[in-house]
Amino acid sequence: MDGKRDVVERLAERRRRLAAAGVETEGFRLVDGEGDGMPGLWVEVLGRHWMVQRKDAGLPRDWAGLVEEGICDSLWLKQLSKEAKEAPVCVAGAGPEVFVISEQGMRLEVQPGAGYSCGVFLDQRDNRRRVREAVVKQPGARVLNLFSYTCSFSVAAALGGAVVTSVDLNAGYLAWGKRNFALNGLDAEAHHWVKGDSFDWLAAFAKRGRLFDGVVLDPPTFSRGIKKKVFRVEEDYAELAALAAAVIAPGGWLLACANTHRMELGAFEWAVRDGLGRAGKRAVGGMEAVGMPVDFPGVAHLKALWVRGVE
Repeated sequence: MDGKRDVVERLAERRRRLAAAGVETEGFRLVDGEGDGMPGLWVEVLGRHWMVQRKDAGLPRDWAGLVEEGICDSLWLKQLSKEAKEAPVCVAGAGPEVFVISEQGMRLEVQPGAGYSCGVFLDQRDNRRRVREAVVKQPGARVLNLFSYTCSFSVAAALGGAVVTSVDLNAGYLAWGKRNFALNGLDAEAHHWVKGDSFDWLAAFAKRGRLFDGVVLDPPTFSRGIKKKVFRVEEDYAELAALAAAVIAPGGWLLACANTHRMELGAFEWAVRDGLGRAGKRAVGGMEAVGMPVDFPGVAHLKALWVRGVE
């Protein structure tokens, strides 16, 4: 997809597909690598600004003209390399460092040059909607969002009426989360913000007998805690799921996620079931695997399980 005409046609097709699925969002995946027949190229639309991730050098041919023709306001390029992780840079147009996009009535702050991510994981869009819908049915629900990053799950839960506890090691991300709350007219002071290691806080919550009606568990694939505890999804998810299950109130739910190519869905489901078992719990309401959003036709890197009726 080198020419501008191809881009315009694909943009219209993506928007039609999202509309058919009942999705209203300014943030979506325009090109999903091999899933769209374009290996080594991933493009995300973020309102009027586009993020291009590419293994080859530079923008695809003629793409700088997309800005000149008013199709988008800026193009950001994130060069993918095994040797180094480079932060995205604006290579065409006027790219603001901070702007806001809307998703299903929710407003979220975006920083395209932030590095690891722009502030919102687009592949979790459907799960954010599900979290909001779940808590609407549970007036006053207590929701725990672990590894909360910029707290988009927390915003979704709070908009549904829940009281949310957001946990993250990075104080800057929690501050970003509070700005997201303000963007949505939510009072951050009515919720709880916890800086620290999710493993440590899960143990502390269990010791205090603090329970939650719903838990969002979406850890990074690899991380190192304050006490240098190394976490790898493929090896340690069952342990994490056990800690999370221990603080779920009777009948509560767990959204268990993992972003990994190395772990098949069956193995991930086994790890979650193993974790529940270690905590002496089971999913009375069953487990439901959730697929990728319609604009992600490529490899299903995101594994997501809704675990209901935890007893």
